[in-house]
Amino acid sequence: MKKLTAVLAVGVVAAGAYASAENTVTLKRDVLGRAIGADQKQPVLLKNATVQKTAEPLAATSTSKVYSSMKDVYKDNPFNDDSDNIETVYGAFVSKGMLARPGYSEQYYLYDKGNAVSKKSYESDVNSIEQRYRSYYRNYVAPKVAIPSSFTLYPPAPTYSVRASNTAPYGSEYYGYHYGYYLNIEHAHANTGVGLYAHNNAAYGYNANVFAFDKGNTYSGLQNKMNGYTCSKSSSHDAETRIRTTRRAGTVSHVAPEALVYVYDEGCYEDQKRFAVLPENPENKNLAVGLMNASAYKNNTGNLNIYGEESAILDDYIYYNRVVGVAPMEMANNNAAALNAITVGAIKPMQKKVFYPSISNPTFSASGTNFIKPEISGYGYLYIDQDKTYDIYSGNTNLSVGDPYVPTAYGSEVAAAYTAGLVSDLISLNSFYRWHPEVVKALLLTTATDASDADIIKYAYEKDCRVSDHAGDIGMGLPQFDEMITNNRSRYWMGKNSSHFSNSNTIEFTESGITKGRRYRIAIAWLMRGDNMISRNTVHQDIDLKVITKDEMGNRVEYKSESSMNGYEMVDFEAKSSDDIQIVIKRYRNDGGRVLLGYNLHESW
Repeated sequence: MKKLTAVLAVGVVAAGAYASAENTVTLKRDVLGRAIGADQKQPVLLKNATVQKTAEPLAATSTSKVYSSMKDVYKDNPFNDDSDNIETVYGAFVSKGMLARPGYSEQYYLYDKGNAVSKKSYESDVNSIEQRYRSYYRNYVAPKVAIPSSFTLYPPAPTYSVRASNTAPYGSEYYGYHYGYYLNIEHAHANTGVGLYAHNNAAYGYNANVFAFDKGNTYSGLQNKMNGYTCSKSSSHDAETRIRTTRRAGTVSHVAPEALVYVYDEGCYEDQKRFAVLPENPENKNLAVGLMNASAYKNNTGNLNIYGEESAILDDYIYYNRVVGVAPMEMANNNAAALNAITVGAIKPMQKKVFYPSISNPTFSASGTNFIKPEISGYGYLYIDQDKTYDIYSGNTNLSVGDPYVPTAYGSEVAAAYTAGLVSDLISLNSFYRWHPEVVKALLLTTATDASDADIIKYAYEKDCRVSDHAGDIGMGLPQFDEMITNNRSRYWMGKNSSHFSNSNTIEFTESGITKGRRYRIAIAWLMRGDNMISRNTVHQDIDLKVITKDEMGNRVEYKSESSMNGYEMVDFEAKSSDDIQIVIKRYRNDGGRVLLGYNLHESW
């Protein structure tokens, strides 16, 4: 459970002095505004001491060996987290808007924190950095991991047929169908700013391609769809499975119409009795975003989100390749438990409710401690009118070639697909965010729909409706593209384990240009090794965030975000003065791993 601590010092306190007592209150909600429901049983995690250990080597894998577990991958580690071959890099970007310097629209920084460089110069230098990075990690191959015998195929093949059907319009925004009311995707674009602020700015996902791990191959007619990895089984899956795959890939294409969507059939690995291998060298095809739909296998503990083999595989993949991994919050989806991934919950747009499985927060199986997922939400009921003429091939007695089928898509898998397209648009517009999933996560956390607005987010978990005094209210939001490209200061730190942080394990800097009365969200996110975490049954880096500011009277005020099991922290506050604010990022726990840390400050009215 996250704990928000407010510290107020009466009178003027000199910089660095801590004369006031700390008033700590354990809240019913975490720093994202989400309550801990009565049936979630998340323990309070208190910190007692910093754990500093010798950095562990990086993992690499054999191209042919099949590992019995990611724990074995952890033992196969020829690289070193503190190798001098790991370059120390700092980058920063200030977007247009209120936070930009007078006379500037955007600024880029690399290495030198004080002097801005041109976008062209930044991109040229970063390209060289990336080439050196890829050269050093060229021996890393996504591991082949055997599926435990206790796992069963999930979900089972449906026993019902899919029938072509018409939907009834419900006003200009919604269409009514069997499962409820579906939001027209063009209205979803308007609500998220994709139409006006992405597509009108020529942000269509060009050169920011997406790989989608799903079950089966898509049907024909899908724009920009590419075969990533398919097999003879890919076209023999039942119609419902292939339709769902088509809808999810199609949702990405509607949001990012110039991004190539490479579909990988997870089912091709079933006969090999191992988990799917993620695409090697994603940079060769500009695979900047990965869409990881629900797991093909259910673990032996039932429908729980447990940090397991697939979670660790995805975390390692993101850690080394630095793609943005997006996963739906689905029951028994081990990809959703990956801490480096951006996990997406689903909104019922007309009812303005968020829906999840009965277990929301994942856990490390051995320790039993939870971490907070999902980080953001997206529309889970979409009507995609253009899709209704896709060909449906024979094999189902209720369908024939050319039959129009219901052009609806629902569930958190669709919400994740929409988010993947959104991120593709962002990366195509601004290369600063390419290969920086840690910065993208911090950006999405800080630019999502305001959790305090009576708009679309602040509604109860359906499973927690019985809890009194709104204990099931949630606070993670719906990303807004206009907010993603304005009024932000983004930063990243990359390097070996001993880089960037001071001897006191902190990174400290000052943010100026603060405006009294405006609201600020500040978030950090960092990448961790999956093989390390599954071996330890806990995170191996615990980093906290503190913001120091002043109130109207000049008194010192601190805002803290201090969780123990998450890969991100965030504070949210209204500036009571226009004084500069001090940012303190403290690495509380360090059990190996490189520095891959992202940051975003967002200002809103």
